[in-house]
Amino acid sequence: MNNKKTGLVLSYGYTFINMLSGIFLSSFILRSLGDFEYGLYQAISSFVNYLVILEFGTGTVMSRDLLLARKSADEKKLKCVTSTMFWVTVILAGVIVILGIVFYYLIPSIYHVTIPTNKIPYSQKMFVIMIAYLVISFFSQTVTGMFLGNEDYNIGNILKIICLLVRVILIVVIISHYKYSIMIALIDMVLSLIFLIFELIYTRKRYIVSYKLKYFSSVILKKSLPLCVALLLQTIINQANGSVDKVVISIKMSMESVAHYSVAAYVCNMFNSLLTIPIAMYLPQVSKNI
Repeated sequence: MNNKKTGLVLSYGYTFINMLSGIFLSSFILRSLGDFEYGLYQAISSFVNYLVILEFGTGTVMSRDLLLARKSADEKKLKCVTSTMFWVTVILAGVIVILGIVFYYLIPSIYHVTIPTNKIPYSQKMFVIMIAYLVISFFSQTVTGMFLGNEDYNIGNILKIICLLVRVILIVVIISHYKYSIMIALIDMVLSLIFLIFELIYTRKRYIVSYKLKYFSSVILKKSLPLCVALLLQTIINQANGSVDKVVISIKMSMESVAHYSVAAYVCNMFNSLLTIPIAMYLPQVSKNI
């Protein structure tokens, strides 16, 4: 119970730090880079976020299935759960890369009005980095699902807080010297990769896991599909609310308009995250009572 209470406090702590840092960084980046550069970053980021719908909630499914498997204390079943969700993530990552290649070549035709021709290659480079970051994030969400699945409520939030603080420091220092929004994308990608490596090492040492294909279970996958579909629908709705508007503005209006809208939208939406914290923290208890 203390572990859960501490985890809840850390979750709210992370959320408040994220809110404050988001407000600070939005203002800092906008002043440092200018309206166009910041708007370009937001536009490409929103374009990439269309592919987030493929995430399928693998982290949430991992948490639930691990909790159910731990009831039986069957080591092989635990390995089957982690292996199945990991290889589902590998497949989804492959799909993202393929679609990313298609989207990459669509950027010039989609943004031919609002992005100058000489900025198109720069935008495509930023897009590639963001796709890499998205793929890494997919794996990270799957792996961190093991934290809640093993009722380890603290480590995930501690890592998020550390990553957030390091990100803020790096962005302030680097953007002060290199005033290009692509640096933000690069920072996010490198940081996420470093923390993913740590998460993989941590989970291998602390929990019963396996990423071997021989433990892949079609039975577990079939049982997980209803929840995956439900989470997919939720993700589609969330992305429609959070990305479509920026993409439309970036195509039809200007990057400067995207920059101004993004700051206002962030302030408006950041409070919604407060409502979802208890849901994640009490998932293990709900799963136990099923």
